[in-house]
Amino acid sequence: MKKLFTILFLSLPFFVQAQNDANGKVLDKNTNNVLIRANINVEDGLYASYTKVEGEFSLKRVNAKKVSLIVSNIGYKTDTITVDLSRKKPLTFYLEPFSYQSDEVLVGSARVAGNAPAVKINVSKEAIAKTNLGQDPPYLLQQTSSVVTPSDDGTGIGYEGTRIRGSDASRTNVTINGVSLNDPESHGVFWVNMPDLASSLNTVQLQKKSLHGFASAKSMSIKLI
Repeated sequence: MKKLFTILFLSLPFFVQAQNDANGKVLDKNTNNVLIRANINVEDGLYASYTKVEGEFSLKRVNAKKVSLIVSNIGYKTDTITVDLSRKKPLTFYLEPFSYQSDEVLVGSARVAGNAPAVKINVSKEAIAKTNLGQDPPYLLQQTSSVVTPSDDGTGIGYEGTRIRGSDASRTNVTINGVSLNDPESHGVFWVNMPDLASSLNTVQLQKKSLHGFASAKSMSIKLI
């Protein structure tokens, strides 16, 4: 037992020495600008990192001297580079910008069909025009059944929200032509960033979708001209 312990103890420095760190930057090949959130992956998939604000990345305790690093970023050609980590030198990678022409993308409205099992209210362009005084869409819908619209200044221009059947704005999904407007962090919608949107509306659909009979999801679907 003592011999085994001695062998393991003496072998420990060799295992420690086999671990190497890699540090460096990823730059645009044409402009030399740093690339943020570029991915750096060891080819075997065991180690990975990404560049931060200054374009720098760091790989810690890689159990190899020579490795193949896959460097990639959106809008650039992916590059595979073999490096010797035992040299302990900062690495600099240059990625070449790359673009391609894709097929056309069609965006459609996320609407509830007439026979769908969901409660919905459709507000036509004509109905919107009758009450449109340049105010934001939530204020124009305050007379709609089950809708309450709070406004900071009471004018309907600026900061306001929509409560549909008691659900606040952070629990209401809002889409324009199928594209979500909800903020990814707060899940609210800031109508102040879209002045006089009401004049471009075609129809508005308010939806209340039941989920398994227990909870419900609210949404507002807006279709532009």
